Amino acid sequence: MSRIRWTVLCALPLLLAAKPSPRPVGPDGRAEYRIAQLLDLSDLQFARLAQLGFDLERDEDKAVVAFLTAEEMNKLDALGIGWIELPRPQPQAPAPDQTSYHDYTALTTQLQNVANAYPNITRLISAGKSVQGRELWWLKISDNPDAHEDEPGFKYISTMHGDEPVGTEMLLRLIDQLTQGYGTDTRATRIVNEVELWVMPMMNPDGNTLSQRYNADGVDLNRDFPDQFQDSVDSPAGRATETQRIMNWQYSHSTMLSANFHTGAVVVNYPYDGTASGASVYSSCPDDDIFRDVSLDYSEDNSPMYNGAFAQGITNGADWYNVYGGMQDWNYLWQGDAEVTVELNNPKWPAASVLDQRWNENRESMLSYLERSLTGVRGKITDAVTGAPVNAKLTVSGRNISFFTDPNVGDYHRVLPAGTFTLNVQAAGYDPTSFPVTITSARANAQRVDRQLQPLPVQLQAFGNRVVSDTGANGFFDAGESGQLAVTLKNSGGSADNPHGVLMSLTKYASVGSDADWADIAAAATGETLSPHFGMSVANNAPAGHKLAFAVSWNTLDDHGGTTDAFFVPVSSPATAQRQSTDTPKSIPDPGQIQSSMTVAGDDEIYDVNVRVDIGHPFIGDLRVSLIGPDGTTVRLHDQQGGSSNDIHTTYDTQTAPVDSLGVFNGRSAQGTWKLKVEDLASFSRGTLMSWALELVTRPFEAKLPEVRLRSVAKSTGGKTRLDWWPVGSAQTYKLYRSNDPSSAASFVDVTGEDSPATDLTFLDASASLPGSLTLWIVSSTGHNGEGEWGHYGR
Repeated sequence: MSRIRWTVLCALPLLLAAKPSPRPVGPDGRAEYRIAQLLDLSDLQFARLAQLGFDLERDEDKAVVAFLTAEEMNKLDALGIGWIELPRPQPQAPAPDQTSYHDYTALTTQLQNVANAYPNITRLISAGKSVQGRELWWLKISDNPDAHEDEPGFKYISTMHGDEPVGTEMLLRLIDQLTQGYGTDTRATRIVNEVELWVMPMMNPDGNTLSQRYNADGVDLNRDFPDQFQDSVDSPAGRATETQRIMNWQYSHSTMLSANFHTGAVVVNYPYDGTASGASVYSSCPDDDIFRDVSLDYSEDNSPMYNGAFAQGITNGADWYNVYGGMQDWNYLWQGDAEVTVELNNPKWPAASVLDQRWNENRESMLSYLERSLTGVRGKITDAVTGAPVNAKLTVSGRNISFFTDPNVGDYHRVLPAGTFTLNVQAAGYDPTSFPVTITSARANAQRVDRQLQPLPVQLQAFGNRVVSDTGANGFFDAGESGQLAVTLKNSGGSADNPHGVLMSLTKYASVGSDADWADIAAAATGETLSPHFGMSVANNAPAGHKLAFAVSWNTLDDHGGTTDAFFVPVSSPATAQRQSTDTPKSIPDPGQIQSSMTVAGDDEIYDVNVRVDIGHPFIGDLRVSLIGPDGTTVRLHDQQGGSSNDIHTTYDTQTAPVDSLGVFNGRSAQGTWKLKVEDLASFSRGTLMSWALELVTRPFEAKLPEVRLRSVAKSTGGKTRLDWWPVGSAQTYKLYRSNDPSSAASFVDVTGEDSPATDLTFLDASASLPGSLTLWIVSSTGHNGEGEWGHYGR
């Protein structure tokens, strides 16, 4: 391959790495991939390949190792990148006098034996099953294993890459040391009594059974978690089975310090693992000093690690090489759990004869790192009235990372260095508070600071609604229909005791026939009206496209009350139309871009947009696909995800979530030319846009907006008159007219510019404070079809 072709790839802008696509798997779950060392690869080339979705690592000598599909190997050859195939890590049969590795069956038996032998301090709990039905075992070790206690939560996890099992053996030895030493060994006894310890020796039992890096669906689990730079939605949806198990477990537990074990180097790796630029450079987090300190706590007791290839045996993750979707960054950023990644051995799957030596090197490191969970600051957050524990979020000023209380106990724990800090506490339904804490030594017992929070009054707002039992039974109100409206409220204050509500119609086209009630709504919770919901009817002359406006006046059994902001219910069911491209198929330049266009004639308001895309391409990690609306608004549907996966055949917003939200088109006009742009951003893989289709769900724009209704008129600070009005559903801006002569419409002058912006629902009028003045106002709204009704001037 010529140097010119490689230059084409390097001319691309530096972009974030793409998530590696799952490896193809056979019927037994065995992944089809080969391992290769890439030769003479620059940092820029590394970043380019990562951006294309290659699954890459660097070893402790900075050599690049890739885990390749057949198509990725072809792309390397086309790019002229040299490589040497490496053998897959495999278990080695031990000599008769050697210790052997535990496979899943032996591991299960060992953990069951420990749980049976030490029932007072252990519980064997499954986080759920793997793809192939194996349990992801947790062993909980605590002096009161069935209780929630005021103790720091700590976890060790190993073997999320199935062919890196040394950590499994280290954790089994740690379990033995703590359980067998409890009651006789002072150190083991203190850990069991004062820490809630969770140990998962094998996170990827299928991969371990198959002697492979990936799970049985071909997913690299340490590239599969939410990521701040690439995949910032903290949701298990769409992730690997084992990833979902860990995430769901973590959501219901409060660990504050963790480590996960790998092999392939000898080092402690700490956050961040990724960078915003995509370059492999030092990426410090807000707690960089703490992570360096706790990482040294591990490495300094391990001579081969401390004196190995990395300075003092530690490294910032991204400074070593960029990774997106790693478990340690997810734990830290979303869970407030300070996690590091410990690489225990090079090679990845050594002979079992080295395990005793690895244990001797890592035993003190594992214990001292675990004991750091007992340092820093700790305390309980409780309700000042009831004394009950509070589910609270805390931050340290200057370190913008949230950590959390255990909602069952209200306890919090945080590692901190020596110094004076301010802790900030927030909780749904409570006044926030802050307090100082002074740490005299980073390794001293944690400083205890308890705090009580004052509960807020009840604060309810409309959160959603749905049409129930409408005459047409289609879930929408049409003109002349009656039915019930279910309304969901969200509580941003203290607990709401059995709210009762009155539905206020803010439009002339709807009338309300009955009140409704809710069950108790806890702080930060939502609740929908109980059946029967609000009874209502729609006027026969309600125009299609009109948005019925409502608010709820509510009160609770303990005499809290208020009124929600306005919310809207559209009149008439939307119409759905499918439009198919007529200028396809089109070949996609390599590299380059194409556009396909379609014209929509109807000037209707968009309610929803879905896009069907059919592209044939052998390496979809090369592609960016965008939908461009008639006004130029661009939404990325696909942006270099999928690596070496073949083809895109999907409907965005139904089958597949787009990169950007298609909701930005809602409320805009469908009329005009829509375009689908397909960009191939890397060379050597050609494809075709076979077809695309646009599904537009629309209503007609309301022909004339109704009059605006005033909410209040009152004197404000400084002597000005403040006017507030209820919003109109389809309004884009508002106009305000003023007059001192109510006898004619002509006397009203547009004074909107005296108090901008024109999009808010408030106007401050200083002229009305003049002594003896008679002032009248009219507010109107402007929408897609111009200005709406003026209302009744002079009354």
